[in-house]
Amino acid sequence: MGDSYDHTSSSSVITIRVPDFIKQELSNISESNHLTLNANIAKILTQYIEWEQFVGDSGFVYTNKVFLKQLFKSVDEKEIRRIAKDYCVESLKTSVLYIHGEITNNTLIKTIEGWFRTSHIPFRHIEKHGTTNYIAQHGLGKKWSLYIFTVIETIAHEIGYAVEGQQEQNSVSFTIKKQT
Repeated sequence: MGDSYDHTSSSSVITIRVPDFIKQELSNISESNHLTLNANIAKILTQYIEWEQFVGDSGFVYTNKVFLKQLFKSVDEKEIRRIAKDYCVESLKTSVLYIHGEITNNTLIKTIEGWFRTSHIPFRHIEKHGTTNYIAQHGLGKKWSLYIFTVIETIAHEIGYAVEGQQEQNSVSFTIKKQT
């Protein structure tokens, strides 16, 4: 789910030296996630290359989910839509450009996946018949669902895609497809 590491691409062998406690911790994490040590390290490095190295420079910050949930509860839906459209759309577009160099459906999707993955928001990405379907279980309340849906819908529309979906209390689902 949301793992962009391509296990089938060509690879290179490298040797690195790490403290024993790091190797042991990586081994424990790998085992608990049913991954080989090699696959886990490749996944960590891929996440760094594709997302982590850009996070701070592109305007994303880590925050506590309880705080964020309470903050969204205190703002009415009309104001959430306004903030999402007036500020957050431009911010996410800037992030997509900074990370990928262009805004396309593919780069928007990759940025959303990186954001969800780094924020520990479990999601499913399903490709069917030329459409991209997402289901994210965020646990941040219906207003966060409205916020993220509004941002994604606005940007997708600007680049020629339509977005349909549902905003629920603790999840959001949406489909992105080329406008006809």
